[in-house]
Amino acid sequence: MIEIALTNGRFVTVHIPNDWEVHVEGPIGDCRLAGHCGHGGSALNSIHELDRFATLAVSDPAEFRITVTIHTTTDFEHSTKRTLSPSQFLLRNV
Repeated sequence: MIEIALTNGRFVTVHIPNDWEVHVEGPIGDCRLAGHCGHGGSALNSIHELDRFATLAVSDPAEFRITVTIHTTTDFEHSTKRTLSPSQFLLRNV
């Protein structure tokens, strides 16, 4: 599962992995995205499968904030929640 929270930004595009459900809420400003696989067969083998997952638009770069949380599991009964630091994900200007 992935969760992304934005302040002073919005989601422009999201590349949804096969058999995943993604929910986006909120207009520009404070937005949230949550996505998870439909069942075990659509689980990702690597975090790199989420490379270029989303394109964002930023309304005020000085006030822009992003929080990314990943939930990982090996058995779909127990999970580990990891909030990524900005050095653990890459934002690119396009």
